[in-house]
Amino acid sequence: SEQNIEMIEAKGNVVMVKGDLIMKANSCIYSSEMAKDPKKADQIDCQDNVSVTKAGHYLEGDEGSLNLKTGIY
Repeated sequence: SEQNIEMIEAKGNVVMVKGDLIMKANSCIYSSEMAKDPKKADQIDCQDNVSVTKAGHYLEGDEGSLNLKTGIY
């Protein structure tokens, strides 16, 4: 049987890796409601102490998004 995921929420020391990109945050969420918007499909939104490391570059902030399909953050 097919299952539809409506929401995935991760809290605590959340780490996502996509190739050479590493994104860390205290809280991240994926919602099927967001997936209905083509601009947000395959996107995870993160909050609190967000940091992104890629190819020797480092960013940090309060919020960040990662597109799982494209790797664009």
